[in-house]
Amino acid sequence: MKKLIICIIAITPFFIFAGCGLEGDSGENETSLSVRQLPAEYKAYKSRGYGFKILYPPDWSVEERESGIVSFSSPREGPYDDFAEALLIRLEQLPAFMNKQDFLDYNLERINSEIEDIEIIEISDVTVASIKAQKIIYQGRVITLPGETQDRLHQWMRIAGMFDDNQAFFMHYQADLDKYGQYIGPVNKMIRSFELID
Repeated sequence: MKKLIICIIAITPFFIFAGCGLEGDSGENETSLSVRQLPAEYKAYKSRGYGFKILYPPDWSVEERESGIVSFSSPREGPYDDFAEALLIRLEQLPAFMNKQDFLDYNLERINSEIEDIEIIEISDVTVASIKAQKIIYQGRVITLPGETQDRLHQWMRIAGMFDDNQAFFMHYQADLDKYGQYIGPVNKMIRSFELID
């Protein structure tokens, strides 16, 4: 099993399924939910090229991007729904000199560079698959171009972790502010199923 340092900066996690301490799964006890309790109809995604496997809802779509991101997107709710809530996952090689504190600072800098009018909703320590982590939930407006931002408010949960040889993974749940709670349950179930692979 890989040794991980997880930082749940608002999206998160790892070897399958111990307690997570995540929020919002229809009143279920988060610390006792196991992989056997995930919906049987969830589909499996696995890629050695991207370095992980995960379960996801059957009506969600998967896109592998050239940037190294794998996107799991919720279904559109109608012809005028122009923003799909999604869980984005990416693995990245970090500089050799980067330590855990540098990594935490790096993530906060990235959040601040991407979001205007940022409001931190929660920063908390959680345990994912028996690994201590940090979760950050925040909201604001996306910076689209220098000096330009989107009008609509979004909310995010971001989780990031360091593991062997200064590699990192990033998990990022993004949603319209009024739909964040609608999809947090399925997203947390996905996070519980996440596993790094060789």
